[in-house]
Amino acid sequence: MSIGISSKDIYVRAYQTAQTKTPKAGDKEAEDKEIKLTAEQSSKVSLDSSNATDNTADNAVVYANPKLNKTAAPDLQALLEESDRKAQEIVNLIKPLVEQQGLDIAKVASGQQKISASPEAIKAAQAAVAEGGEFSVQKTAERILSFAKAAIGDDPAKLDKVAAAVERGFKEASDILGGSLPDISKQTLDTIRTEFARWKTDGIPSGDTVSLAKPATTSTQKAA
Repeated sequence: MSIGISSKDIYVRAYQTAQTKTPKAGDKEAEDKEIKLTAEQSSKVSLDSSNATDNTADNAVVYANPKLNKTAAPDLQALLEESDRKAQEIVNLIKPLVEQQGLDIAKVASGQQKISASPEAIKAAQAAVAEGGEFSVQKTAERILSFAKAAIGDDPAKLDKVAAAVERGFKEASDILGGSLPDISKQTLDTIRTEFARWKTDGIPSGDTVSLAKPATTSTQKAA
């Protein structure tokens, strides 16, 4: 049995296919509306995506990784370097103070160092190293101890290292002065050592500065 397809059938099918692919003129408004909706949906998706990114960033702040909140382990090397720096600052403080006591003032006051100085200058030098003077045993020791106390801070374990720095400062000052300290500087060092020993027994005193009791009058001061 043969099946025959007429030219009329082929024409009808071709027309139906063309009608399916080509929109009708009356559907133009619907087509435009569909395109507009598609564009709005695309825009909405883009905006939602950006909002999602922003929200993610916000959540990263609010809900941070708990591991990041852990206190970082102390940097031992940095702590040691800071401790050494403070110790060196103490040394740097002591040397000029001792030089003032022993070279520029004490020797002028006692007449050991001969320089061109007026009687007023010599009198001022004598007052500076006398009890209560700017470079007296008490005042110099108080300045050094106050600086040492600031370096120790709230950690009494640093006392030994700071005390060693003070000893080193006086040793370097001694070398500058020819290998020995003048008597007034020796008395200053002894006063500081005594105070450090008291700190070890009684604890570090409170306050930002250190005040010492007035020392008893020494033979050196009487002679001056």
